[in-house]
Amino acid sequence: MRLQRSKMKLTTRFFIPMAVAIGLAAAVCTALALQNSSQHQVLFEKAKFTMETKGDLKGAIELFEEIIKKYPNERDYAANALLYIGMCYEKLGKSEARSAYSRLLQDYGDQTQPVKEARSRLAKLEAVEEGRIPEKAGLVFRKLDFPGSGATPQIRLSPDGRKVLYIGIQDAEPRYSIRVFDFPSGKSKTLVEGIDGNYWTHIFCWSPDANKVVYLSRRGELMMINSEGGKPVPFWAAPDKETEVFPLDWSGQNHSILVGILDQSGHKAQLGILPENGGESRPIVSADIAELEYWAHFSPDGKFIVGRKTKDKNNDVYVWAVDGVAEINVTDHPANDSYPYWSPDGKYIVFISDRSKTVDLWAVPMAGSRPAGDPVRIQANIGNNKAPTDFTKSGQLVFDAAEGSTINPGDLFVLPVDPKTNEAQGLFRPYAKYPTDGLGDYRWSPDGQRIAYTSRKGNLQLPNAFISSGGANEDLEIPANGYWMGNVEWSPDGKSLLFPGFLRGENRVGIFRVSPDEQTAEPVNMSGERLGPNWKGSYWGLRWLPLAGKYMFSRTISETEEESYLLNPSDNKIQRVGARSSNIDYEAPSPDGRHMAELEAKTRNFILLSLADGVSRVISTLPPSQELGYPFSWSADGKKIVWIEGRRLKLLTVPDGTPQTLFEAAQNQKIGGGLSATPNTAWSPDGSKIAFVLKDAAADSKAPGELWVVEVTGSSPRKIADAPASHPLVVGVVWHPSGKMIFAQGFDPKILKERNEHWVMENFLPKSAGGK
Repeated sequence: MRLQRSKMKLTTRFFIPMAVAIGLAAAVCTALALQNSSQHQVLFEKAKFTMETKGDLKGAIELFEEIIKKYPNERDYAANALLYIGMCYEKLGKSEARSAYSRLLQDYGDQTQPVKEARSRLAKLEAVEEGRIPEKAGLVFRKLDFPGSGATPQIRLSPDGRKVLYIGIQDAEPRYSIRVFDFPSGKSKTLVEGIDGNYWTHIFCWSPDANKVVYLSRRGELMMINSEGGKPVPFWAAPDKETEVFPLDWSGQNHSILVGILDQSGHKAQLGILPENGGESRPIVSADIAELEYWAHFSPDGKFIVGRKTKDKNNDVYVWAVDGVAEINVTDHPANDSYPYWSPDGKYIVFISDRSKTVDLWAVPMAGSRPAGDPVRIQANIGNNKAPTDFTKSGQLVFDAAEGSTINPGDLFVLPVDPKTNEAQGLFRPYAKYPTDGLGDYRWSPDGQRIAYTSRKGNLQLPNAFISSGGANEDLEIPANGYWMGNVEWSPDGKSLLFPGFLRGENRVGIFRVSPDEQTAEPVNMSGERLGPNWKGSYWGLRWLPLAGKYMFSRTISETEEESYLLNPSDNKIQRVGARSSNIDYEAPSPDGRHMAELEAKTRNFILLSLADGVSRVISTLPPSQELGYPFSWSADGKKIVWIEGRRLKLLTVPDGTPQTLFEAAQNQKIGGGLSATPNTAWSPDGSKIAFVLKDAAADSKAPGELWVVEVTGSSPRKIADAPASHPLVVGVVWHPSGKMIFAQGFDPKILKERNEHWVMENFLPKSAGGK
């Protein structure tokens, strides 16, 4: 396994899952029960996902209406569909919400819970109309569309809302640039070319008059440029290479730029002020990185700063005076309060909170720097995948939204197959409830009855662990509780999950264990060091090697170097194996822990390494036309390995066999689903057959991927299924230990290309607030 580093993000490349134990019949029955479950359940989950994760309210309404029309006898689902229709219309600010709730009360009075909720929401709407609750008149929640909006991870609206700064991305060098789009004219232009692609948030901000832009040129260096173009000039540079700086806000009142400064070596975070005409930084507040969020903003009068601070693992909104005298806890609540912004008139601080068990937008009235009353919820359930990123002086609260997560989430599908003939016994059907966070990164329990995976559920937050049995019940969620979960792996007894990661804030790297029942993480093995820049020191890629009876994982030494370790579950001690490797793009250990398959990016060589004596052998060299990706898959006994070499699927008997071709695709085809970091081949449990993905080689092809099976002798290659129509790109193939199911992740190619959305909320504060 190999950690993939790209200029815009850090993703994880994953091992090819291998069979662990022969699955029980119960697992098969559970999965097949899902295949035979009523389609209204699948459609309902799809509609909820469309509403809550994608934020496509109109599309969700259409799906909920389809449930009511097609399945009138499923009264519980129809009633809840009407409830969700009303909620969608509420978010859209439409009067049809009242009609939906009234229809639910009239037609589905026997459905207790949705009726109760509908009555409550209808009463609130009536109270607003009668003036008993302040009206958010003319609420607008609209999507910002402009060329490149789906690809850019960050935008900043100009103070008047007429222009937008964004990151331009292209395939050719220089890949990353800062661009400006003018909404009135519909034209865009490049402002700065060749920015550092390692940073993609908090990298630029406008001057109050929109005439200048300050931006992060490269690590620790700020530049300034006229917003109409011209030559950039240096503005401020960090004193050393371990310090990072981010431009956060620009005040026209105190003529200063607010910056967040991170000292990685000292593990300190600081909010400071730079004079807009240049000069040294003046610190306002400093604390450990675990305590102080480096992301903050000025008050409208420039006298205060609002941000977030963590004390005793509790996240609250804080205000600091720019003279450094006062620090005030504004929210002081056990909930997770984040993303605070001052309203343009200074009367409110708005923030995101989960204090009502949903992700909502709240506002606390302010009198200067202190709260003037209790927080009030001003917009319920804004969507887990949205986070505020700006509040312009013209009254526009800007949200960034991610389609699922930043690590290419895919939906998990299952295909029932006959273990004797390997013929499909139906179509691909959804399996897990939530999009899986890792590419091909899900694990079967030792008894084959449950699957563990990580997911953000579309949230802009740390991934949590989930356990699914593929039935109608909700997947068991295991909260991360502040830990970064690299991936999850089962303990040998199936009673707990292990994961490589670190506790956010402390950033202590290690392997951790969490029980599905107690849901409390505890260290299994700690490295003793903190996570460094560019993920230095991180543990990742935990994999159980069933024939070795040990875990294997990797540790990042530098951007190009790594080491591999074995973890003994009997005493939790680790042992380094093999030599330190460099410039290896992908690697996969054999199930017995004796060999490592490696792909060297520079030479494109597939190398077989003996971990016992360090002797390596070049097996093949991938052709220049082949996209570098995860080409390997080991048989369950560790004696054979298959890989993708151009249009060929090849096999080798380890260690001294001769490579042989099992299958060769046509000129217009390619083996693999199209995501380089995912396994696209899987062995049957008995080692006699290999499943692989075949797709049209054309880059713009809309044809769905196909699942094929071939004998290890190279005979009888045949297609057994098409990818799901809704997710035509399939990857991450895994054959269930029973031989009766094949799993794969499904993706919508459009979402992969454009995963970012940007929204604006206007006219959402009560009239008494004076919001514009």
